[in-house]
Amino acid sequence: MRQTLLLLQLCLFAVAIGARAAQGAAPGPPHQLADSTLVQNWTLDNGLRVSTRHIPKADAVAITVAYDLGSDDDPPGREGLAMLMAELGYTAAAGGIPERSREDLDSQRPHGWSVTTTRRSIMFTEIAITPQFPGVLQQVAQRMRGVTVTREGMQAALATVRVQMKDRLAGKPEVSLYYLVREVGLGHDDPQLRRDAPGRELERMSPEAARQQIQRLLVPANAALSVVGNLADLDVPALIQNLFGSLPAGTKFARGTRDSLRAVSKSVTLAAAQDPRGVVGIIAPPLTDARHPAFYLCTMLLGTHFSRIWTEVGNSNAPPKATGSLFHYALFDEPDLVRLYPPGAATTDELGAALKDGIDQLYAVVMPQEVFEQMRVGLLWLLGGPMSEEQLKRARRDSSALHILARSTAGRELFGGEAVWGPYRERFAALPNGGFQTWMDYYAAPEHQVRLTMGPSR
Repeated sequence: MRQTLLLLQLCLFAVAIGARAAQGAAPGPPHQLADSTLVQNWTLDNGLRVSTRHIPKADAVAITVAYDLGSDDDPPGREGLAMLMAELGYTAAAGGIPERSREDLDSQRPHGWSVTTTRRSIMFTEIAITPQFPGVLQQVAQRMRGVTVTREGMQAALATVRVQMKDRLAGKPEVSLYYLVREVGLGHDDPQLRRDAPGRELERMSPEAARQQIQRLLVPANAALSVVGNLADLDVPALIQNLFGSLPAGTKFARGTRDSLRAVSKSVTLAAAQDPRGVVGIIAPPLTDARHPAFYLCTMLLGTHFSRIWTEVGNSNAPPKATGSLFHYALFDEPDLVRLYPPGAATTDELGAALKDGIDQLYAVVMPQEVFEQMRVGLLWLLGGPMSEEQLKRARRDSSALHILARSTAGRELFGGEAVWGPYRERFAALPNGGFQTWMDYYAAPEHQVRLTMGPSR
């Protein structure tokens, strides 16, 4: 029965595509990269930015919808609104699609799914095996058309938001450090740092009011769609036009002025902390700075170096079994802040000393050209460039690689699309080996650092 319904859906798509393919702006011909994948980028008449990447012989297709608003855009009194819209927009009933829980999704999307709210974006991702792709894409479009919010669904979503907000600012230390370092760098005071619950107005919001917020903000004018995987034997541009082209554009979200990060050192206490730990945030140059590709490459080099030396047995700054990620840089979510976690630092001065010591160890290292090329080629795929042979093999068999590609592609669209990332990629690909000392000095300079330590409450 399920196969019959899928065949019926495909037949309906074919008929509708033939009748409506002329609507909307047609994309240009696909561009073939050196790895044999085919890339297309275009914008529908309703403002939806679309990117596709056909990976021949891949087992699955990853679909990501990204919206250009996030938790930093929550109005006063409605802290957690972006998280709530994300949770409801992803799980509420839509048209004939029933409401679903996160537990349901594990069985419905066994190859992978995610719903995330960052400082500046909301992202929905669903992965389907190739034969299921048209049907899953139809459901994605139906959710963008509108959802139905029930009282039970609203309560479940609010419960999830409460947990997420508490985890971010007052949960496990390794999670809280990640979010708190940005709050500190933005100059927020202690009461703001302790904001770990939804705003008062959000708790009183009705299901209908929540639906209206979703209908107003999660719209094509604020969205980017990326489709990555095996797209053979399908006219994907026509399919996307058919499913998404008739959606109302909505109003583009007007983002307010954001505070800038600045260097600061701070110590906080947390009941969940059992021992002192800390994080150093490195304030990055603007993404539009012509030097940023060099900064990014050096950042990945330093991140690899720090992760190695801080986990080595006998290192003075690391316990024998250091666990967790010691380096994080979300290029497409928070390109203005790198996070480093030197183990064993109990004060902000010790954080700075551990970072300086790690940089000093790298000053005398000469990177072989072969290693340099491997690193640069290994990062190009995230910037929209070709994959290496190993990365291509992985993308064909590992849905997690498709997940990363779909999210990074959508993230690039939110940050200017190919108009920004095409020139960025060219500068990155042309970088010469060497010159890392400039950025090592940049990392070591206190005026580029946000230092935060966290210890147990007395």
